[in-house]
Order: sequence, then structure tokens, then C-alpha cells
Amino acid sequence: MERIITEGIDLTTRKIVRDIIKIVRSGEVGSWELPSDLDGDDYYDKEVKVYFDWNKNWKEEGQKYFVDGNYDDETETIQVVLFVNNDYYPELLYDLIADLNDIIAHEYEHHYQNIELRPENEYSTTDYEDQPKDYTYYLQSHEIPALIRGLRRVMKLRKISFEDALNQWYTRTFDEKDMSKNDFEKLKDSLKKEYEKRHGKK
Repeated sequence: MERIITEGIDLTTRKIVRDIIKIVRSGEVGSWELPSDLDGDDYYDKEVKVYFDWNKNWKEEGQKYFVDGNYDDETETIQVVLFVNNDYYPELLYDLIADLNDIIAHEYEHHYQNIELRPENEYSTTDYEDQPKDYTYYLQSHEIPALIRGLRRVMKLRKISFEDALNQWYTRTFDEKDMSKNDFEKLKDSLKKEYEKRHGKK
């Protein structure tokens, strides 16, 4: 069963990332409802829509892009926002594709939790306002499988180990003020144990 779910999430993640990259390559900035704005279908697998907003006039010293995503359990939609520094295009695509695979697979895992295709102990029971603000946010029962799911996509994409995927995620996502290296090492130790518990040593 888990293999079927993994394959389903992987296939749909690839399709969504491909659709987003197609839009980025077209240069048509703005707001998109996917997949309907591209191919007329109402939903991706398991009735998910993706709202994608982006522009390419973003400038932040030394940064190629900013990308973030979240899952809205009320509307059962994944939302992705992207700001691109066009000075770094197209070289930024290598890292952006990894980030998008990570984000989409992560948020898709939350969708599976929301539609009760995951064990009950992986459902979020904490209001957003009450969730931790430090690195322990990623050690919540619903965040661990989502984070691992996203990193496994990057592992497959880049053919790297879980630890390497974790290190690259930290480098792409955080700086010292967002999460200190010391906190990241504590998070990494915990996540490696969780990964090994679920998937064995790699």
C-alpha cells in the first residue's frame, strides 16, 4: 500500500513541477490555477488543485529566488508562491526544480493526511498559532512524514543520500538567523533516526 501511495505522490509531484516550470519558462507571470489553466483538467490526483503565483522582477542581494508553499486543508489546495531574480535565470532552475519537488511532495503528504489516507497519529491537532516557532516545528507528528516525503523526492531527483538531501535543504532554505547550525544539527539527528525507522539506513 505504501509503495502505491509513494508512486502516486511521486507521479503527481513530477506533473505539478513540470507544469510550474513550463509556466516559468514561458515568462508569463501572474496567478495560475493548475491544472485547469494549462490543460483544462479540474484537478490533479486525489482532487488537488494548485494555486501558483509568481513574478520575475524580484531583487534580494545574493538570492536567486524565493519559493514557498503551503497546504490549505479547508479548500484542499496546495499554494505555491515564487519570486525570481531574473539576473540568475536560467541557472536558478537547477535548485528551483529541487525545491519545487520538495515543496510539492511535502504539501501533497499533508493532503493525504487531510483526506485520511495516513495513520491518525500523523494528523495535525495543533492550531497554527500554537505550533512551535523554532526547529522543533519540523518534529511534529504531521511534519516529520511530510518533510521526509519531500526530501525523498530530492534524493531520487539528484541520486543522493538522505543526509545530503537534508544538508542541501538547509542551505537552500535557511540562514543562521532563521535556524542556527546548532539547531539544524539537532534537527538532523532526530530526522535521520525517523528516516531510518521508516526506510532503513541509506
